[in-house]
Amino acid sequence: MRDAKFALITAGLLLGSMAWSAADDKAAADSKPVAEKKPAAPVRPVVETLFGRKITDNYRYMEALDPATIAWMKSQGAYTRSVLDSIKPLAQLKTDAAKFSASFGLIQGMCASAPGILRGAGAGFG
Repeated sequence: MRDAKFALITAGLLLGSMAWSAADDKAAADSKPVAEKKPAAPVRPVVETLFGRKITDNYRYMEALDPATIAWMKSQGAYTRSVLDSIKPLAQLKTDAAKFSASFGLIQGMCASAPGILRGAGAGFG
């Protein structure tokens, strides 16, 4: 039974990736425009010596979370959102994958074998 589930999962992943590729090719022509270039973080090197070895950290300034860093983080988020939103078949693929995996009890099997993970810590094994 376990081998059959593995075979079904493998087949589903293979078919899903093929469908994704075909849908991606089809959607490429009419997809939303993606931001041209992701925003680059400015490099501000900080050099320190640790145990006799010089270490350069080009992005340590980001630890302070100053307004410029926050603005860069928000621009990264906007860029990421534009990339994800340009994938038209994504919502349908998620729905199809959920239906497929539930069709042979994968979710229920995981819940029974890992109750603490899916139902919360301390839920017990019963």
